[in-house]
Amino acid sequence: NDLAWLSDGRSLLLIATDEGSLFLQKIWQLSYPNGEARKLTNDFNIYEGLSLTADSKMIVTTQVSQAANIWLALAGATFPTRQITTRDSNYLGLSWTQHGELVYASDISGSWDIWIRSPEGNEKQLTVNKNGNLLPSVSPDGRYVFFTSVRSEGVNIWRMDSDGGNAKQITNGNLDHSASCSPDGKWLVYVHDTFDKSTVWKVSTEGG
Repeated sequence: NDLAWLSDGRSLLLIATDEGSLFLQKIWQLSYPNGEARKLTNDFNIYEGLSLTADSKMIVTTQVSQAANIWLALAGATFPTRQITTRDSNYLGLSWTQHGELVYASDISGSWDIWIRSPEGNEKQLTVNKNGNLLPSVSPDGRYVFFTSVRSEGVNIWRMDSDGGNAKQITNGNLDHSASCSPDGKWLVYVHDTFDKSTVWKVSTEGG
């Protein structure tokens, strides 16, 4: 996403995501012709677009930072009624348990992980992994949490117990995400992406 040559022609700058970070676009320097990559930004902000001065001593870019919270609204309401988180963070994916707990992905710990929040407001981190764990979906019986993770080769669907234990890889594609469990708890449907298209697949909740 965007690139610019340095004036000496020996390297270029580019906007790219690190493998495993999924969404966090950073500024990189790529040497030419050997292709060695070096990350120039290493924070939790997103960078979009870049340009260099003629002597390549200065870079201009746009830094995008987000401050988000989770809100609760009554079904059918036209506006949120209550803010239930108070820490500015990024959130991706929300799923209720049968006991009224809320499961979600947040980067508040410094990496994308899955959290669970009780109706009383007590929070517990369910995954601890330097790579991304996103888009949780709770099984109808509340036993499992299915989620998208990049902890192994590629991006795949994983399953864990509702307390965070017994993590198991369910799919083995290069880019599988956005799982949803069937009402009987036996199947998952998920999105499988390739270079040119997205398709919907299903797999047993036991894998296979």
